[in-house]
Amino acid sequence: MKDNEHKLNEMEARLKLSTETEKKMEKQEKEVDLFALLEFVWTGKLFIIVVTGLFFFFAVIYSLSLPNYYKSEMILASSQVESGGGLASMSNKLGGLASIAGISMGSGDSARISHAVELLKSRPFLENMIIQQKLKHLLLAIEEWDNETGGVVYHSELYDKDNEKWVEGKEPSDWEAYLALNQLLIVDMNGKTGMIKVSVEHQSPKVAEQICRILLREVNLYFQNKDISNAQKNIDYLKDKITETEVVDMQSVFYSLIESQLKTLMLAEVSNEYLLQAVVAPMVAAQKSGPNRTSIVMVGTFLGGCLSILVLFGRKFYEIKALKKS
Repeated sequence: MKDNEHKLNEMEARLKLSTETEKKMEKQEKEVDLFALLEFVWTGKLFIIVVTGLFFFFAVIYSLSLPNYYKSEMILASSQVESGGGLASMSNKLGGLASIAGISMGSGDSARISHAVELLKSRPFLENMIIQQKLKHLLLAIEEWDNETGGVVYHSELYDKDNEKWVEGKEPSDWEAYLALNQLLIVDMNGKTGMIKVSVEHQSPKVAEQICRILLREVNLYFQNKDISNAQKNIDYLKDKITETEVVDMQSVFYSLIESQLKTLMLAEVSNEYLLQAVVAPMVAAQKSGPNRTSIVMVGTFLGGCLSILVLFGRKFYEIKALKKS
């Protein structure tokens, strides 16, 4: 029994020694492989430096060729939370009766704000705004912004600044103008506060601020005109209903509904910021928002270094493959 135990102990000791030896050999092989790898990269250092330097140079040239962009931002909130409280309560009280009468008292404030957000992103609204406000040349014909004069420089082959018209055959389509504005525009709504953040980025800080103000004016005008039209139609409809019924109680209900529609009509006609008001008004940016030239150069240089190392390894791989075949 003792001899067997002794033999088992010797076998375990040999196995343990063999395992430790194998681990040491693997570690040495890894160290040799890593050293060989570093040595190989070092031998191709000139190629890596040249390629990385070229990428750095072209990244600098590319970043400098990009025009500066300036961002104008505004934060919008509902302008009917306080002033529209009476109308909202009237709508709640008379909503059921209005439905029976066959008219709409309008949707809630939160629904209208969500509607406004989607409207600001929509193609029909933006295209119509571009056409009505004549913004196409500001979106697609500007070459650069002159910091000294504060004006813009147009592409002379596209737009005739003196005559304020496009060169014949060079005017872009409404679709192209919409795409240009859509790339510059960001509309985001905070679900908790209900605030809307609108930002416009443009080569000219003045144009960016101008477009922000136009967006606010046009979205308010859209809801203003819509409510005026609907209120007037409802009033005409209710007046006809009054003449059709002889029930005094129903006539009283119709008169109450007319009163609420007249309030909506009056508010819509006198308010400039009918649905949305600027909590933070847009301003002319003093500093550029982009491009980040440092990041462009760093990314370009990094890609150049990685590509040069990959080319070295690829070339080495094919050399080894060719030697094995021979």
